[in-house]
Amino acid sequence: MSDDRNYIERMQEEAKLRYGRSLTPDEAAAKFAEHKLDARINHLKTLRDDGETLSIHKAAERLTFERKLRDVHNALRKVGR
Repeated sequence: MSDDRNYIERMQEEAKLRYGRSLTPDEAAAKFAEHKLDARINHLKTLRDDGETLSIHKAAERLTFERKLRDVHNALRKVGR
């Protein structure tokens, strides 16, 4: 079975199941920081590999999440994690 949802949609669905609500970009970034280097790289690649046409609202939402995740990833990389 194919999963046509993007990374953010999958992450938000999992958050709703775990916490009963969606995560803010800051909360998502905090959870993202718990992942190991290879997993973070794969998640960041997935954000760009979706290839779907997005509405302006969805594109802005994805960009906000992506910036937060990249900032966390770069900070962790700089400290050797």
